Amino acid sequence: MISRSIIVLALIASASLSSNTVDAFARGSTNVARRTTIATVSSTTTSLNAAAEKAAAKPKKVAVESVRKKEFVATMAEELGYSKTDAESALSCVLELITDTLVDGKKVVLPGFGTFEPRARNARKGRNPKTGEEIDIAASVGAGFSPAKALKDKLNGRE
Repeated sequence: MISRSIIVLALIASASLSSNTVDAFARGSTNVARRTTIATVSSTTTSLNAAAEKAAAKPKKVAVESVRKKEFVATMAEELGYSKTDAESALSCVLELITDTLVDGKKVVLPGFGTFEPRARNARKGRNPKTGEEIDIAASVGAGFSPAKALKDKLNGRE
């Protein structure tokens, strides 16, 4: 059985009960105890139901199928009428050109598809998650991609 002091503290914490109700419960009135217990259980159940509904309302991430380089090259070869070797060479050439252009600090703009650009990251402080020790993270340059409006429209079915 739950001790009276714990129940009284729970009742005091509840904003919906008057001080007279709490005092009556503390004195041992069985009539008030039944009413407040029901009210407390009801409010707890309501908040639990609200939390469950909120969790159920969140859309779950959809698993996206990956296309590997080998499959991509095979599709390219079929679409263009090239051999797989020629298609792989063409893909490697495109990726190498994009990489070299980014290394030179320039943007690569492909109208209707998007823009690749070098993005600078400032130096910052971080923490080693294992030890909690503060560490310095050096400044770096990463590659960024911004999709073009036409690509976004196609992805969202608004061609």
